[in-house]
Amino acid sequence: MGYYALQGTEAAYESARSASDEPRVYIQGRTAHNEWEPIEKYFDEFLPDRYKRSIEGVGHWGADLWMVVDFLTAIETHERPRLDIYQALRMTLPGLVSELSIAQNGQWLAVPNPLTMTSGIGVNPGAEAPLT
Repeated sequence: MGYYALQGTEAAYESARSASDEPRVYIQGRTAHNEWEPIEKYFDEFLPDRYKRSIEGVGHWGADLWMVVDFLTAIETHERPRLDIYQALRMTLPGLVSELSIAQNGQWLAVPNPLTMTSGIGVNPGAEAPLT
C-alpha cells in the first residue's frame, strides 16, 4: 500500500498508512490545533458529486478509473478531457527526469516541454510552433 501526503499553506492531507488506517486532513481554522480529522468529514462540502460513488476493485482507491471515465466521456462528447495528454506529461515528466538525475548523481537535467516534444514521431515543429 502506498502512502502519500500533501501539504499547503492552510491545509494538509495524509493517506492511510495501513489497511486499518483512514485518510486524514488538517484544515487551518477548522481543525483543532495539532489534531487530524477523517477526510470523510469534508466529503459533502468539498468532494464533487461524481466522486462520491465508491468504486471497488480498481487501483488507487478508484482514482485510476476516473481517468479512463474522463477519457471515454471526452470521446463521446467531443470535448477536451479534464486531464489531457499534455497535462499528464507535464505532471509525469519531472518524476521521470528526476530518476535520470538520481542515476547521474544528482545532475541537473532539463525537463522536456511536452508541447514541443515530438522526437520519434516524425515531426519536430520546434519551440516556435507548439503542438497545441
